[in-house]
Amino acid sequence: MANHEIFVKELNKKIPVTKETTFYELSKMCDSFHRAPIMAAKSGNALIELCRKVNEEQEVEFV
Repeated sequence: MANHEIFVKELNKKIPVTKETTFYELSKMCDSFHRAPIMAAKSGNALIELCRKVNEEQEVEFV
């Protein structure tokens, strides 16, 4: 699987995304609306979909 990251403009920081990354790890970089119980993404595709959802609702860019 290719390396992916999301760029959080507010933090001016890229967050690496792997198949082992949990939604919780991503959500704690976002506002409280996105904080959720720990949910491990079981596949890269599922995690990328979660990233896209976060990207759409937060001002972040999917790289």
